[in-house]
Amino acid sequence: MEEITLFSTVYEFFLGKITDDMYVSLGQEDAYADMEQMLLEGVNKFSFPKINLRNYDLSYADDYNLSKGKFNVVLGIGELDILTDYMVISWVKRQIAHCRLVEMNYSGADAKVLNTKSQIEALTGMSNFFTKEVAKKVRLYSNTTVDEDGMSRHSILALSGKHVIR
Repeated sequence: MEEITLFSTVYEFFLGKITDDMYVSLGQEDAYADMEQMLLEGVNKFSFPKINLRNYDLSYADDYNLSKGKFNVVLGIGELDILTDYMVISWVKRQIAHCRLVEMNYSGADAKVLNTKSQIEALTGMSNFFTKEVAKKVRLYSNTTVDEDGMSRHSILALSGKHVIR
């Protein structure tokens, strides 16, 4: 059996981290196309992955033509978690941009009713939170190895930022 990870697997993880009615109203093809863009942004932002994330095939379609796109490697939970956090950051930035557009189109009493300023503040806080979290996750991911027993091991010196000279 081919060792791959379908893009749809990543999308499921991503959708579990957000709440957005937009994806309910979109057809599957449109939703996947939108999420694909955020996924590829995440691939570009992921620094020093342990597997080749750029080894993907955008033209792949499964037997039922439901899932388009695949990684030609198996993504572990660490890679999935980090990629989907990057996707969430992209999604939040879109939400902020949308709020700013709404804010520019309305003024006075309408703007107060929409309360875009507080929405932008909340979304900015969410973006900052996910940015810090993904930085922590990448640092831990980069400094973790798996031994022959399948146990994860962290380098204490690497986590502290100190380098060992040999």
